[in-house]
Amino acid sequence: YWMAPGQEPMGFDDRSVTKPIMNGWHVEMDFIGNMMGQPWRGRSTRSYDQVRKQYTNVWIVDNGSTVTVAKGQANDKGELILKSDDLNFMTMSVQPSETVMRWTGDDSYVMEMWWVGEDGKRTSKMMEIVYTRKE
Repeated sequence: YWMAPGQEPMGFDDRSVTKPIMNGWHVEMDFIGNMMGQPWRGRSTRSYDQVRKQYTNVWIVDNGSTVTVAKGQANDKGELILKSDDLNFMTMSVQPSETVMRWTGDDSYVMEMWWVGEDGKRTSKMMEIVYTRKE
């Protein structure tokens, strides 16, 4: 997690459990970890809407009341690109953001989150998470 552009990232060793729900139509991820010495929990529900032809992800955490809804498509490279308005905890304001999910193997993928400027272009990376299946 980058607290500000140009700073070194902060490392975390959080855990998540991913499972299909609602007859396999949706995927739920439960997260648990520590951020800046404080425990936290989060939940993500991701779905592909066959009517709207888009992915939707809903994110909630136990340390705040914000709900982030991101929507998007897969690109030609097989990356999932989700766009949302996200809470910037440093400025306590809502900013456009973009999430990129890139599969790196059968048991792993990388998720990057970027702040997006007024011109619609990525300005700075706020987070990168490497997911690896634990058996």
